[in-house]
Amino acid sequence: MTNLSVAILLLLLVQTATVQGSCYGAYSNIDEETGSTYCMAEDSVRLEVGEWYLTSSCFNCSCSETAMSCCGVGIHAGAMATPPGYKVELIPPCGYRFVKDTK
Repeated sequence: MTNLSVAILLLLLVQTATVQGSCYGAYSNIDEETGSTYCMAEDSVRLEVGEWYLTSSCFNCSCSETAMSCCGVGIHAGAMATPPGYKVELIPPCGYRFVKDTK
């Protein structure tokens, strides 16, 4: 590797954030009128089996016959470590990026 390649690799490693997952689940429901299985996501959104929904709080939820699974995406994916000298800039609805802290 050349010195330039090593420098670029080190720079990329410094700017990498550590992210840990953030998920939750809930049992599915049975519609008393139709007998079909459904899930209730945040925002009072009804999901049929096989459907998915991105909530306003940035959780991607999917519905199965037995349960609903929701995992955070973007800024709500879990704990993260901001690289030294950077701050988090939010990109609606769920995104983020690291920008140099000018303070």
